[in-house]
Amino acid sequence: MCSSDLSVAPLAQIGEVVLSNGEVIYRPYGKPPQTIGIPSTVLRGGALDSPLQIVGEVLWQREPIRFSIETAPVNKLMADLTDIPVKGRITGLGGTLDINGRVLGGEIDAQVTLAIPDLRFVKAQLGPAVGGNGPINFSGHVRGGAANAALENIVVRVASSDVAGTVKLTQTNGRYRIAGALRSQRLSLEDFGLQQPPAEAAAQALQRVPAPPKKRIIPDTPIDLAPLKTVDGDVAVQIAVLTVPMFEFHDVAAKATLVNGVADVVIDNANLAGGTFKATAKVDSSRQTPAYRLKVQGKEFPIAFFLPQSYADAIEGLVTTDIDLTTNGTSPAAMAGNLDGYAGVVMGEGRAHIRGFESLIGGIGTALGTLFTGQEEWSPVNCSAVRFGIKDGVGNGEVLLFDSRYATVAGEGTVDFGQEKLDLLITPRPKAAVTLNISAPVRVTGTFIDPSFKVDAVGALRKIIGVAGLFV
Repeated sequence: MCSSDLSVAPLAQIGEVVLSNGEVIYRPYGKPPQTIGIPSTVLRGGALDSPLQIVGEVLWQREPIRFSIETAPVNKLMADLTDIPVKGRITGLGGTLDINGRVLGGEIDAQVTLAIPDLRFVKAQLGPAVGGNGPINFSGHVRGGAANAALENIVVRVASSDVAGTVKLTQTNGRYRIAGALRSQRLSLEDFGLQQPPAEAAAQALQRVPAPPKKRIIPDTPIDLAPLKTVDGDVAVQIAVLTVPMFEFHDVAAKATLVNGVADVVIDNANLAGGTFKATAKVDSSRQTPAYRLKVQGKEFPIAFFLPQSYADAIEGLVTTDIDLTTNGTSPAAMAGNLDGYAGVVMGEGRAHIRGFESLIGGIGTALGTLFTGQEEWSPVNCSAVRFGIKDGVGNGEVLLFDSRYATVAGEGTVDFGQEKLDLLITPRPKAAVTLNISAPVRVTGTFIDPSFKVDAVGALRKIIGVAGLFV
């Protein structure tokens, strides 16, 4: 009379199954074994029409992870395993994961939410690869399986940043493709650990062991582009406010595609302090030697964009830039030696902080002498321009000009990016109506990391004779 009940619902008769004080040991090849402790896990069956429940706790890296999951009654599960409702919560590592949906024929269709108020637990387990400090909140609808999945109506909040939209993952002939349309009201790289607060960065710098002196500025470390060959992608992004170190862009519209190892990134628009910024970048990893191309056009945005943060206040003004460079190589140093194209920057009227600017140009300023005069803290700058034509890693200074109220400085020569060598002649021309500065031309040689500045002897002699002639 009761044999059928026992065959379809054994847990209805047992009531519950308890597993306690257990462990699972995983021994990956060539790596130390990992142990997952099971202090207690309970599987409850109850009556035929009672939901099946799994409640328990496991220990991973000595951190407790608790879970409570509920699914369909046992009789329904035995009748149809292709439609399994799942509802539950997993808590651990400082966060909480909630899921509410179904497993349909091996695929999931569920609403998922994740909340991690503090990332200290995650960082302690996963190491420094995890950036930012949180909190992290995620919600979205997960649909599909390993070969065809979608995250729909997602909303991600990381500290002050937010991202919303849809991302789809498909697999064809063993190759994955990612497609998405994302938007953000505010996105700050600092929230993702890509920009450290100054106090934290300074504290870490004090703890570092001094490194041996560098011989090169451009590293010769190979760049691993293998991940670009594993997936394809097509993602469009719109960001109202994008915060990067030192700058805040507005109304950013960008698109990135990746097909067979060739990545293209197009920034259609980005506003910066009233100016506009457009750029395209291409990385072709399908070749034996990877190839690159970068084009940048910017109009009327701050010159501080090009300066190190410590010198961002040395000079103020709006610049227009035009850059078009191609190269190839397996490391930044190799790429520098293969550069072709041009790079130019023009600034109109602006002003320079006298002490800050002289510190910025370093040895050149010392050799040139006084570019400014008077007692003012800031001095007007009429204009400045730099343009290099580059071939086989060697840049030829087509235009080098800086014009202030008191002097005009012009330059010529070459910059060898591959060898990191300098050979420039900087010539000051004081404005006699303002000052009788006898600064002479300066020869800049040496390397990027150890430049030398010497007064050009012939130029100095001509300058002295010219000044003496004024007195005669």
